[in-house]
Amino acid sequence: MAEGLVEISDVAIWFKHVEPPELQLRLKSLRTDEIITLEIDGVRGEWQRMSDGKDGRKSDAMNPAGAIREIWFDMYHTRKGEFVKIKEVFDQKG
Repeated sequence: MAEGLVEISDVAIWFKHVEPPELQLRLKSLRTDEIITLEIDGVRGEWQRMSDGKDGRKSDAMNPAGAIREIWFDMYHTRKGEFVKIKEVFDQKG
């Protein structure tokens, strides 16, 4: 998958802040709570598709999971509004 950009705008990554559209579509294709590995600004970590809303609508966002959570929150507090590189990371074993 090609690299894209994401705006640091929240404690979650909202799909509308991801470019290009192909990367947005890839993220939107994930099932609720599905986890993928993304590399953002050179840092790899696991991200989880946000749970559906109380009204049943899909939430178009990813939450940081595990160790990347603290790193992303720090980026949010110190670099809000910046655009950084984002790409999906695939397991080299498969």
